Amino acid sequence: MLFASWSMDATLILFIAIVFCKYVIFKDKESKGLRFIIAGGLFLLIEIISSTVNWSLAGIGFSLLVSFMLTVIALILVVLGSIKIILELFE
Repeated sequence: MLFASWSMDATLILFIAIVFCKYVIFKDKESKGLRFIIAGGLFLLIEIISSTVNWSLAGIGFSLLVSFMLTVIALILVVLGSIKIILELFE
């Protein structure tokens, strides 16, 4: 629950942005960058779900570590997807 205060909002905004990109910007072609962003959004969603699990047997350090690692993976995927979309827009 390390990032629970903002991660649900970020996930919703991310998925709304994906819908707008899919149906407004890339109407006719499939964007490869959107796949990375969708994967990042799913990792954020997994982080939100895993923060609600009772990790008392594993310890609080394990819960923070899982939450941090999932958030970092999501951030990397979203940044890579954003770079790919920017490169696709300028082709």
